[in-house]
Order: sequence, then structure tokens, then C-alpha cells
Amino acid sequence: ASWAGDVADGGWAPVNTSGKYPFIMKPEGRGHLFGPGRPDGPFPEHYEPWESPVSNPMSSQQNNPAIVVWETVDKGAAADYPIVVTTHRLVEHLHTGAITRRLPWLVEMMPEMFVEMSHELAAGKGIANGDTVVVESARGSITAKAIVTIRLKPAQVNGTTVHYIS
Repeated sequence: ASWAGDVADGGWAPVNTSGKYPFIMKPEGRGHLFGPGRPDGPFPEHYEPWESPVSNPMSSQQNNPAIVVWETVDKGAAADYPIVVTTHRLVEHLHTGAITRRLPWLVEMMPEMFVEMSHELAAGKGIANGDTVVVESARGSITAKAIVTIRLKPAQVNGTTVHYIS
């Protein structure tokens, strides 16, 4: 017998037997690896984030021309904010933690906000593991515990060393 379902070891019947597919903006209802008919080629154009410390190595267009930027929002200069900030998820807390932060045993496992950074960035800023640090942009700031880790390394982007925190 061959597997014909959506769960390899469960014997479930295929979920979609009606001919309906999830990509409703495409006539055939399926996703594309290539984007035929796109004016910018078979792949979507790459744009750097609105506040990027590097120039766009893929295009002369730095940022997405279709984004809406509210006039009340200040844009920070790359020279003033050269560190890239990214996010990740935690096993201990689901999404924002709105529900899971109410569970004492999960809060005990992950009691406060933290920011991970490379040894190189921490050394350059005089930060030790466990220090309280301020992360700021042109629009605001937060305070968090520093976690100095080998998991993050400075990246080389278009000939520029870029540090990032998570």
C-alpha cells in the first residue's frame, strides 16, 4: 500500500480532495518558486530594511518603494544605529507571552527580557554576560539583560562587518 494521506504514519485521508488550494491569488491555487511575468524578474526584488546599516548589494533601489512610512516616525541614521536587531522565538513563551507569562513555572524559566549578542560586539561595547543594557533606536529604547553567546557572529555584508543582536 502506498501513502496517500497528509500524515505519513497516521492513515489520515488527504485533507484537500475538492480541488481547492491555499494560494487563492493564483489561478491554479498553488505557490510558485519562480514568479513568471514579474517585471523585476523571476524572483522578487530584494530591498534592505528601512533602517539598514549597509547599502543594498542587489539593487540600486535601497528600500521598498511601496512601503508606507508615517511622517511622525523618525528614521535613524546608519552611522548612529549600526547594529541590526532581529527577533526569535522562545520555547518557554508562545509569541508575545500574553498567555504563557501568566504561568509561574514558565516565568521562572524565562523571567525577564534579554538580548543576545556576539562576544565581539560585547567586547567592543564593554558589556559582560548578565549586564543590563539599553537597546535604542530613533523611536525609543528598551532595557534588557545581555546574553553574550557564541551563537551569534558578526556578518560580512558587501564588504562591511555588521553586528546584530537578537
